[in-house]
This record gives sequence, structure tokens and C-alpha cells, in this order.
Amino acid sequence: MEKMLNRVPEITIYFWIIKVLATTVGETGADFFAFTMNLGLGVTSYIMGGLLLIALFNQFRIKRYVPLSYWLVVVLISIVGTLITDRLVDDFGVSLITTTIVFSLVLLAVFGFWYLSEKTLAMHSINTTKRELFYWVAILFTFALGTSAGDFLGESLRLGYANSALLFGAAIAIITVGYYYFKMNAILAFWLAYILTRPLGASIGDLLSQPVKNGGFGYGTVGTSMLFLSIIFSLVIYLSFKSKKRILLPSNEEDWERQLNKVAAVTIFFWIMKILATTLGETAGDFISMSLNLGYYVGFAVTFVILTVLLFIQIKADRHRPVLYWTAIIATTTAGTEVSDLMDRSLGLGYTAGSLILVAGLLTVLAIWYYRDRDLSVYPIVRQDAETTYWVAIVFSNSLGTAFGDFLTSNMGLSYVQGAFVTAGVIGVVIALHYHTKLSEVLLFWIAFIFTRPFGATFGDFLTKPVDHGGLALPRGYASIITLFLLAFVLVFSMRRKKTRAS
Repeated sequence: MEKMLNRVPEITIYFWIIKVLATTVGETGADFFAFTMNLGLGVTSYIMGGLLLIALFNQFRIKRYVPLSYWLVVVLISIVGTLITDRLVDDFGVSLITTTIVFSLVLLAVFGFWYLSEKTLAMHSINTTKRELFYWVAILFTFALGTSAGDFLGESLRLGYANSALLFGAAIAIITVGYYYFKMNAILAFWLAYILTRPLGASIGDLLSQPVKNGGFGYGTVGTSMLFLSIIFSLVIYLSFKSKKRILLPSNEEDWERQLNKVAAVTIFFWIMKILATTLGETAGDFISMSLNLGYYVGFAVTFVILTVLLFIQIKADRHRPVLYWTAIIATTTAGTEVSDLMDRSLGLGYTAGSLILVAGLLTVLAIWYYRDRDLSVYPIVRQDAETTYWVAIVFSNSLGTAFGDFLTSNMGLSYVQGAFVTAGVIGVVIALHYHTKLSEVLLFWIAFIFTRPFGATFGDFLTKPVDHGGLALPRGYASIITLFLLAFVLVFSMRRKKTRAS
């Protein structure tokens, strides 16, 4: 029998957090594709089933636990498990009590065959292909059973979404107490908790996504799914980096600093990716607040939760990791869009007052940074306190750049193309001053960093705004995907170029 490294994660607090988030996405994701996108339960089931098979093929192909691969399967299997129950109930008229009983019996049969074959049901013993196959079949039916049992109890008792979430949360708490204080069997406790996290996540998903008149918060399936997927992605990135070995320290002090540096070097690729990231931040920010109809307050809250999680992971990372770094940059530009729009449109401050407030904030951060370190160099950055200040300054500079770009088009009456040319001209002057004068490189960096934001923002507006407003009227989602693809291409190219030159 083929032996492998353990293929599943350790059971930690991160495991349960991501599991609950994944079950929530299973509920809202299934509803989004089936009802919001009008694909229907049948078509959605075929699409998600196909994606799940592809993800499982990749998961079985890998010879060790890889967080991104594993949790992708969990998210997809949570959607498919939800769809199995929904199709049986809605399309074939099977009652929830029947599906609950049938899925319970099927799950017990899977556990029975698994135990007879392998003599264990332990998570830490999943190191063969057969055991992993049993594991994923069991996971699928735990999701289907959790959906059926959760819907059955919710409809029978008419508890509502919030009370249902409290009920299932309390049941999980009882299992936790039983395990830690009353010596409950670990395997039994795990699988009971695993089943119950499904209706818990579903109740939370319904509570957040359903309309207010139905007892929900009215955030919709799209907003809820995007928020939870972003948190899942951030945690998976963190776990991926956490599992890697610490690097060896070079003996030379300068090499040591560069080896442990946490941020990107300032090269031509840096500026290209920065402009693309700002364009993506503009289109993604507008997509969240406008296209999804979340509004500026909710958009601000969503983007800052995502930004906080990403910056926590970035600052805790052991060294510069390009994908994580540029994901954090995108998050700062997206949050900057929401900050600027919130200050102008929701708080009524206007772009002029908003820009002055953000200038004051940026200058304050830079002053604190200089007072503490007597230096504002942005490369290399090793210490966590210096990196924290670096990211706060970037958030302010991106927010300021957004406000200034909007000031050019709204207050100055420039078209989006004209606004892009004005900011490009300022960047050109900064480049000339860099090469032909002895002005401070740190000063020129921050000026260029600020003005690449309105350049990317006005270009993003040019792509997405209506034709009668001087834009190309591209859908914000498409513009964001195109920009993200270009950014990923430049990032991969720069990483390969650096690796080639190093070798």
C-alpha cells in the first residue's frame, strides 16, 4: 500500500475557524450560483461537481499536506454537499427528515467500512490513498447531513437564523467541554463537532446574507461569500508560510538584513506592479461598494477587515514573500478607495478636506517613523515596528492618492485620460529629479508612491466609467480580473528574472 506523509491538517483553532468559514461559503456560494446567477440547482451541481473532481485529483496527486489544495477541496465539497441536499429536497421532493436519516445511515456505513478496512478513524493516520478516499467521502456526507439536519431543525422549531446559530454553537461547546473535562473519545468528539459546524456555518451564512425582512442582515450572498473567502484565503496563506522552515541567517550583516527583509525592492517592476495594483484597487473597491450595493460603510468595514488580516500575516512572515506582499498592497489600495469615497460621499467632507486630512495623517506617520528611527528608508525593512509604520504610511498614501485623483476629475473638471496624463507628468518630473538632482531618494519615493495611486485610479475609472462620462464602460468585475491577470504576469516574470540572475 502506498505510504505518504499525512495529507490533512492538524486539529488547531485555525482548522475550526476555516472549517466554519468554509461551511458558510458552502451555503452562500450554492445560493449565489443557483439563484442569484439563475443557473438553477441542477446546472450548479454539475459545475461544482466538476470543479470538485478536478480539485480532488490535484489533492490526491500531491504527496503531502498543502493548505491551499486541502482547503480548496473543503470549500468546494461544502458547496456540493449543500447542493446534494437542496436538490433532493427542492427538485425531487424528498423530505428533510428522510434526507437526515438517510445521510446519517450512509455516514455510519462509511465510518464502518473505513474502520473495518483501516482499524482507525483518526485524522493523524491519513497517510495512504485509501484512507484519504474514505476521509473525503465521509467529509462529503458530513456536509450533506449537516445541511439536512440544520434545515430540518431550523424549519421544525422555527428558531430563526440567529437562534439556530446559537443552538448549534452551544452544541459544539458541550462537545468541547466533554472532550476536555470528561474524557470524551477524541475521534467521536471530532466527527460530531465536524458535523455540527455545517449547520452552524449555514445559519451564520443565512443570517448575514438573507434580507432583513426574513430575519437576516441583508448583505447578500455575494458580499458574504467574498468576505468569508477572503478571510479563508488570508488564513490559508498564513498557514502555508507558518509551515515552512525558518531560513538560515547569513554571516554578513548587510546580507543578513537583505535576507530577512520584509518588503519589495524598489525597481522598475515595483512601479509597474504598484500602478496595476492601484488600478485594481480602484475597480475592486467600486465593485464592492457599488456593484454589490454594499455601500461605503459596509465596503469600508469589509476591506479593512481583509486588510487587517493580511497585514497581520505579512508582518508575522519570516521574510519577503512576493505574493503575500503584493496581495497586501492590493488590499491597501482597495481600502484606500473605500476611505476616500466614505470621507467624500458618506461623511460629506469633500475631496479637498479629505485630502488635507489624509496629508496630515501621512505626515504624522512619517514624522513618528523618522523620530523613532532617524531614517525613512523603505528598503530593506527587517524590524516589525518599522514594517508596521511602513504599512500605515502606505495606507495613508494610497487613500490620499485616491482622494487626489477624484479631486482632479470631480473638482478640476478633468477627464479620466487628462487626469492620468497630469499624474503621469508629476511622476515623470519625479523620475527626472531622481536621476539629475541630489534630492532625497526617500522624499522622491513617497511623492511617486502617492501619485502612482491617482494615476492608477484615473486609469481604472477610464476603464469602467460610462462612455458619456469619458470611460470605456467595462464591467468592474471584468476590469478587475484583467488587471489582476496583468499584475500576476508581471509578478511571476519578475520573480523568475530574479531567480535566473541569482543562479
